[in-house]
Amino acid sequence: DRVHLASTWAGLSFSPRKCATLSVVRSYRARQRVANQGYHLGTTAVPTMAWEDRYKYLGVKTGADHTPDLEKLGGEFIRDVEAITRSELTDWQKLDAIHRFAKPRLVYSLQNQLPPIGWARTLDKKVK
Repeated sequence: DRVHLASTWAGLSFSPRKCATLSVVRSYRARQRVANQGYHLGTTAVPTMAWEDRYKYLGVKTGADHTPDLEKLGGEFIRDVEAITRSELTDWQKLDAIHRFAKPRLVYSLQNQLPPIGWARTLDKKVK
């Protein structure tokens, strides 16, 4: 209810049918699990995602135990960078576009995992 009250006060509104919660409990002694917290926006219950559920953010599917396809991810990043570098933008605009559009999607996809160093080196060579 605090989120609902604060958002109402700020003039913001949520669409509960577009929302979902994912609350992961991590433990050194037990396997990770999803906690069903039972969140509400006003009087509307927000659906809770299960361990195997996925959602899409920045064009990337993710979830509690989702591991992205590194080859596909690297290929999409290279495609984006090549499209930007072939454009008629000035050099500083190209760097800015890579930093603002291509890099965030790659970084977001990798933030919950440690990719093999060989994959990272190959991607680095292709980008250079």
